[in-house]
Amino acid sequence: MGRGARGKRRPGVAGNRRPWRPKGRAGGKPAVTQPDLEPIRADARLVLLGRDEARALPLVEGPYTLGKRPENDLVLPCAGVSRAHAVVRREGRAWVLEDLGSRNGIRFAGRRVERRRLRHGDEVLLGMARLRFERCWREAARASLRAAVGRIAARPRAALGLSSGLALLLVLSLAAVGDSEPPNSLVAPARAKALGAQSAARRRGEELLLAGRYRRAARAFRRASVQAPPARAQALRALTAAAELLSVDSFEKPTARWEELVARLERALAANGPQGPLGAWLAERLAWAQTHRDAAPVLARALGHCARAEELLAAGRRREAAEAWDAARKTFVALPSDDPFASFATERLAELRPRVAEIYAALADEEAASPRPDYATALALIRRALDAAPPGKTQRALRLRLARLERERADEDRLARAVRLLARRDPAQVPAAVALLEAIDPRSRVAPDARAWRSWVDADRDTRRAQRLYDQGDVEAALELLDRAARGQLGPVARQSLRERRERWSLVDEEFERGTALARRGQKAAARRALQTVLALEPNPQNRLHRLARRELAELELGQRPLQRRWVEEGLAALGRGDCGAALRAFEALRRDPERRRADGERVAAAVRSYADAHDLLGVARRVIYGDEQARFLETRDRLELLWRWLGRRDPRRAEAGKHLRTLDRRLRSLAVAQSVK
Repeated sequence: MGRGARGKRRPGVAGNRRPWRPKGRAGGKPAVTQPDLEPIRADARLVLLGRDEARALPLVEGPYTLGKRPENDLVLPCAGVSRAHAVVRREGRAWVLEDLGSRNGIRFAGRRVERRRLRHGDEVLLGMARLRFERCWREAARASLRAAVGRIAARPRAALGLSSGLALLLVLSLAAVGDSEPPNSLVAPARAKALGAQSAARRRGEELLLAGRYRRAARAFRRASVQAPPARAQALRALTAAAELLSVDSFEKPTARWEELVARLERALAANGPQGPLGAWLAERLAWAQTHRDAAPVLARALGHCARAEELLAAGRRREAAEAWDAARKTFVALPSDDPFASFATERLAELRPRVAEIYAALADEEAASPRPDYATALALIRRALDAAPPGKTQRALRLRLARLERERADEDRLARAVRLLARRDPAQVPAAVALLEAIDPRSRVAPDARAWRSWVDADRDTRRAQRLYDQGDVEAALELLDRAARGQLGPVARQSLRERRERWSLVDEEFERGTALARRGQKAAARRALQTVLALEPNPQNRLHRLARRELAELELGQRPLQRRWVEEGLAALGRGDCGAALRAFEALRRDPERRRADGERVAAAVRSYADAHDLLGVARRVIYGDEQARFLETRDRLELLWRWLGRRDPRRAEAGKHLRTLDRRLRSLAVAQSVK
């Protein structure tokens, strides 16, 4: 240390006295005076080991920052040192080293510590930089005082004079130096400089924060908090935390850290107060964050629906995925225009609308194209697609598809109603059924079925007209109508029926012509056989050919056994053979003859009862009907009609036979309709 100027007041010494001189030397050679104590600039310092002493940081008031950045109080250009690595603060009479969240931290005695109360001689590692803490002004002061005491002790007279008073003063001074603070006159300039830097950093941080440059504002507040007193440092740290969060998150989505932002802004506002531009900005940002925090859960649920929809779509569950997306879409649509996330919802809605509409439309098309479509479901799906689709071309296309599906459903309903009317086999209902079939759109998927049914109706109409002409005896015109009916779209059963009818009518006409011709030539036996064939093929007594054939036969039989007796004998013979159909026709001819004898009727009834008892006709009929033996339906019908016609009215078997006969007729009609549809 250098020596101070003579006569200058030493720090810590009261008064402005001249240096002490021993007695008897007042007028002689000047005595050697004691050196003044040096001005004490710092009570401690941090020394960067491994380099020269110029890299030491004197510690006066603090706090002081350590790191790699040039603006730090002690720059450490070593590996592993962060830009703002640590800070040194004064706490009472002690100095504390604290980590600022650096990557490598602070290591003392081989262990990482966040905070260390420094003692003289402590060595710490900041990355690869090794620092030593030294108490300096206390040791220097003690050394100076000891040197002065040593010089006085070397003079015997001076030692004697000091023994009573000055020695005690020096001892007390040494003791006082050990624990006292550095002189305030030396600390004040450093403290003023530190406070000025802290205020500048704080003002710069506020300017950056209000300008929206949050990252740089956080850095400025961090520097200011390092150099600020503890109470002010807490407020600055709250501002730092808020600025850091605003810098790492854009806070444009509902998934942002709104709750954390509200908490940090509340702490910053509470610590800094609502005064001034900074307080107004914090209050405004807090209200903004609280509004978004309250609105975020609604959007979060919608985004959850979207995520769920993606999972369902990946699993192939398209309908459930569409429903989840639609739920999200409805949430976005329901948001008011002044909602904090209105713009975000609008963007997401623009993404969701085409996707939801596409999936719903595809599901509707699949349902409509199925073999048995459910048009109610398909229409509901296409309406959902229309509701979700964005305006413009997509909506126009969906409206066309909706109209097509509605037309398909209406045509399907018309076809079903027409089929029900035709199944009644009521000629009076045919015009209404035809009107329904003609109303079906030719582009409809059921149009081919409608054309088939219309062809069947036309064929049935021609067949009925042909039947009337045939019964009137105009066989040629009747056959032409049958040929025209056969050219329509008919099923195989209907075509077979027309073919058999045409063959039978042609044969009846041929046999009648042949029988009458043989009768005119006198070949009575051959004529009788031909005319009997006519009656067998055409049992309808209202048919003109049937009536003419009966008259011709009556003329041939004139003078021989009566015609009624022949019918009885032929029926009994057929019954004996088990041919119930032939027996039914013979007995029916007898029954329709108004001139039949009562005895013949009783004879036939007795024969039928005997035959029914012997062959259990009702039991056989039940087995055929309930066993669905379709091949035996016609044979069984002849047997049941034979029983129903000739059993007595009081016979219970007649009622049962009538019931089974009606059941069998319904089954036969159903089979005929089913075959014609095929």
